[in-house]
Amino acid sequence: MASQPMTSPQPDSVQFEAAAPRVTLRNHFAHPYDSAIAAARTCYAPRIIGPEEVTDKQRLQIGAATFFGGHHTVYQHAHFEFGLENVSRQFVWSFLHAHPFYNSEQQSQRYVRLTHALAYLPPEAPGFGAAEREIYERAVARAWGYYRELTTLLQGDARAILSDIWHIGPISHPKRVQKVDPVRPPRRGRDDHGAYAERYRVAQALAHGGGIGYAGRGASRNR
Repeated sequence: MASQPMTSPQPDSVQFEAAAPRVTLRNHFAHPYDSAIAAARTCYAPRIIGPEEVTDKQRLQIGAATFFGGHHTVYQHAHFEFGLENVSRQFVWSFLHAHPFYNSEQQSQRYVRLTHALAYLPPEAPGFGAAEREIYERAVARAWGYYRELTTLLQGDARAILSDIWHIGPISHPKRVQKVDPVRPPRRGRDDHGAYAERYRVAQALAHGGGIGYAGRGASRNR
């Protein structure tokens, strides 16, 4: 494994971006309250009651009776899907994951390339003024700097491990090689430069509707 010492990054050289949390409602039940009342009625009916059958009187009486009576399971039928942006992983872990019916998918830090430090910035409050904000921002920038440096130190080991897992070898297809190293251009052998040049030239011609002359053995004709 890498054994190079890490150096303290300079926070002032790290681009830091703070943004307010953004919540977007993506999907929801069309009639969540009526669905809850219909579920409550179904408990005492010989058939399944639909939300379109709920009346104003039932909304008032059954709604109050079930809620204040502690029969809250009927209100858990409705689900809402939200898109959350600019929230911390601490918020997801400590608040959202504490809800028994919460389920989420979050952006992976393993597969999504992060180009700059993006973090939640708490609003100004007693105990968090300009001085505290400066400490906070510098801490985020320093952590980001270490993250980037650690990524660089581990690149060689990560590529070696992935190459072993995915059986990358000298004759592996270029697209397979790029799965391990997306930054590096496809590996080319000593004799296949002409093949790549040809593919590039023909692809460019096809993209522009033709206009290339080629006469070679085994070449396809225009139809």
